[in-house]
Amino acid sequence: MSRKKTVRPQRRRDNVQESLVEAKTHRQTELIKCLNKDQLIICDGPAGTGKTYVAAGVACEHLLNKKISKIVISRSTQQCGDSGYLPGSITEKLMPFMNPILSKLEYFLGTETYKKMLTDETIEISPLETMRGETLEDAFMILTEFQNATYEQIMMFATRIGNNTKCVLEGDLMQIDNRKSGGKRFHDEQKYSEGKDEGVSFIYFTEDDIVRSGIVKTIIRNARQAYK
Repeated sequence: MSRKKTVRPQRRRDNVQESLVEAKTHRQTELIKCLNKDQLIICDGPAGTGKTYVAAGVACEHLLNKKISKIVISRSTQQCGDSGYLPGSITEKLMPFMNPILSKLEYFLGTETYKKMLTDETIEISPLETMRGETLEDAFMILTEFQNATYEQIMMFATRIGNNTKCVLEGDLMQIDNRKSGGKRFHDEQKYSEGKDEGVSFIYFTEDDIVRSGIVKTIIRNARQAYK
């Protein structure tokens, strides 16, 4: 059974002047500020805090207001468990992993605009395996679940940043499915830029920021408390 998607009512979306994202927590407000100000944004925190939602919404806002010309999204294909071989091309193999962020882009853009932008590659789904050598200009890049990418993949993704491009790395460094994860190493290296106004910012969500549901907050709080 396919999951029911939440989609906004259809409307023409050529541009927007108002913000598409209404922050629900203080840290979401801080994330929005960083996404508008800096070039490399590292966002870490538990599930259900709105990391992907906010990043997708601000990316759509920038696109509709013509601050950028495309949105580039990617994700490691590391699975939680093993569902076996996935058929198709590299991009087709990636698609099942992209549903969470794609559904949010559709929510903010409306289905008609979203489908058109996918078709003309204004929204580009880019496998990490194929990005080396690219320079991305006038783009809003999002690497979701970055904690499951290898160090080499994260470094390669982040160094695609060209003129007028933002790069968002978002995920949960306490929820790692890949033993070769390089998320913490990359995060720790970039901390050298913290407080130096070099275009790099860090946002840390906690279980107190979870907006998905009360039971999710309870589950995560209990799990983290058990390992303190």
